[in-house]
Amino acid sequence: MSNNPYEAPRAVVADFQPDDADTLGFNAQPQALPAGRGIDWIKQGWALFVQSPGLWIGIYLVFIGVLIGASLVPILGFIAQSVLYPVLGAGIALGCDHLRRGQPLEFSHLFAGFSRNNTQLMIVGGIYCVGIIIVMVVAFVPTIGLVGGMAFVGGGDPDALMAMMGFPILIGFLLYFALLMPLVMAVWFAPSLVILNDVPAVDAMKMSFFGCLKNVLPYLLWSLVVLGLGILATLPLFLGWLVLMPWVAASNYCAYRDIYYRA
Repeated sequence: MSNNPYEAPRAVVADFQPDDADTLGFNAQPQALPAGRGIDWIKQGWALFVQSPGLWIGIYLVFIGVLIGASLVPILGFIAQSVLYPVLGAGIALGCDHLRRGQPLEFSHLFAGFSRNNTQLMIVGGIYCVGIIIVMVVAFVPTIGLVGGMAFVGGGDPDALMAMMGFPILIGFLLYFALLMPLVMAVWFAPSLVILNDVPAVDAMKMSFFGCLKNVLPYLLWSLVVLGLGILATLPLFLGWLVLMPWVAASNYCAYRDIYYRA
């Protein structure tokens, strides 16, 4: 506590600093890990979730509500949602980090990204937003032009047009997902790197991309398990997703620790 009565108060979240072990252990060059680590991340994520399951579910209900609300803003909804996603995701990563340190999870962690490194987190969201728009233009504008040309050639016959449209539309969607994947990889770990390691936005996205690229096999195994869990979570009226979503987020934090920290 400062003795200066005129000093501005300091927020606990804003004063967060990595401990010595974290500072020494952080590795800006992501490690390539064996495929089996994907299972370990899921197990470790569950261990973090069960420490505060009720609070985790509450946090994710608000998380989803904020993103849905942002998407409903006229014209700017997509931009707002894209920018908010890494800011809120960074807060979730911070909550996971507190649990790992033996500190309690708090609801306020969800909004910690608004007060710590918020500019860099919003830059991540802005780049993500622009990237999605570019990917959509590249993937679908040629498809729309091709479908329009087919409609002209087809002479307006609905059955013939539907038969011809299927292939170019399929190609458009396949191209969209192929181009979107590198962008998702660049954003995957970026919020954690920005809020927990003070890495600038562009550098964090580069590190995130190469971290995912070097760990395709463990993430492939991780994805298969999450897919199976997702099917099970869907059965009871989708209620299982209230558990699965924070569980997956916690497992992603565990992957970040495993990939960017020396043992």
